[in-house]
Amino acid sequence: MRILAKQTDLIVNGNAWKQDKEIEEGGVLRIREILGTQRPLERTEQPKEEGAFDECQKTYNKLYKFLNGVVEAAKAEKNFSLEDGLKVISEIVEDSKMVECLYTKTLAYEDPSDMLVYHSINVFIYSVKVGFGLKYSKHQLIELGLAAMLHDIGMTKIPEEIIKKSSSLSAEELEILKEHPLYGHEILYNLGKEYGWLAEVALQEHEREQGQGYPKGLKGDEIHEYAKIIGIADVYEALTHPRPHRRKALPHEAIEELKTLFSHKILKAFLTQLTIYPPGCYVKLNSNVIGRVIAVNSNSPLRPKIQVICDSDGRSLEAGRIINLSEEPLLYIINCLHEEDLQLE
Repeated sequence: MRILAKQTDLIVNGNAWKQDKEIEEGGVLRIREILGTQRPLERTEQPKEEGAFDECQKTYNKLYKFLNGVVEAAKAEKNFSLEDGLKVISEIVEDSKMVECLYTKTLAYEDPSDMLVYHSINVFIYSVKVGFGLKYSKHQLIELGLAAMLHDIGMTKIPEEIIKKSSSLSAEELEILKEHPLYGHEILYNLGKEYGWLAEVALQEHEREQGQGYPKGLKGDEIHEYAKIIGIADVYEALTHPRPHRRKALPHEAIEELKTLFSHKILKAFLTQLTIYPPGCYVKLNSNVIGRVIAVNSNSPLRPKIQVICDSDGRSLEAGRIINLSEEPLLYIINCLHEEDLQLE
């Protein structure tokens, strides 16, 4: 069995990308090839009303309460029910506005000490968005969502000192960490035969398209499609959020790591739904203008709408103008920036 630790275990070591590198033209072209010719997606606007955000927070709290309860039960080796989780997941997948609202909450953890719970909720949200992109039925979305929520339940059996270690793991510690899909399979299989598929998805979530994954080194169609979706969401989520031993990767850096690990079909759906320039990220244009992405153009995901925060001479602007890159053929993004690296006058 081949395991490419540098690629498949970036959630642990996280040092395979170069910090603050520019997006090479060839790289952007490769991503364009993956996306192909896009028709406009039927994306709903994110809810702006205060009441809508209150409802979004209530839904998020329900997800947290369910998953935190499951995690605590698994740690204590007690039985748990999936009923509350299935109920809230069913409500979410019927409301595309709610999915988009929840997506805005995935940009940061509210409490890093609860990383397992917040990470799993984020993976759930990303996975459901990909499921929408693949035109999944409601039943499929519910199954996918449940599997995504529980994909890392086996981590409850991994020692805390390994999970929260502030430096890279040793080879021995890495092998211990790689046992968590097996633990997850055992925990979920004990729920009953009707959840055998759920246990299998948790077991396969770290398998990769060309056999680079673990624990069995499965390839292609040997891997359940839910596991492929959750796998790409899992790696992307981990890379684009900070860990004790590293800062977060920028979206385009994370995408570079994903391209050789997942099928064209899954990667295309992922890029279309999540985009490499999500709202809130900072970008530099070929004109030297720096801006903050405020909206994604669904029919042209590489050309978002940005608000200028720094002009071409490096002067910061309090209320910069809006540039819609889909309407400005001579302007394009050359780099993504970490907020802490912005140097404004």
